[in-house]
Amino acid sequence: MYLKKLILITIFLSPLITLSQTLTFTSSTPATASNTVSLDSDITLTFDTPIKTSTLNATNFKLGEVITVTLTSALENTSGGALSLPRTFSFTTINAATPSPVFTAADIANRLVEHDLFLQQIWMGMAT
Repeated sequence: MYLKKLILITIFLSPLITLSQTLTFTSSTPATASNTVSLDSDITLTFDTPIKTSTLNATNFKLGEVITVTLTSALENTSGGALSLPRTFSFTTINAATPSPVFTAADIANRLVEHDLFLQQIWMGMAT
């Protein structure tokens, strides 16, 4: 399964933005080293000034794939200022072959009964 991802950009404008100010990366989601990122999750990169979207590339993600995001000095803000400090971080998309466990109320109740019977057997063995 492939899904074209768009990267959301959040911008916090400084009160005084000067021309050709360098671009600074401030945060991202998902968190670095996350290993259960769904294919429909948003990837959010936050910078201190608006960026030129023409300097940003998107890609397709696959199940279980390790995604590496590399931010280089080729990334620019709208004033032409380059990224001041290159960054790299990775995360892994969820693997469909490893489904999350699902428990029903009946499953839990059955396990409690089995647990109680086990404890009774232990108690009876200790009492004799």
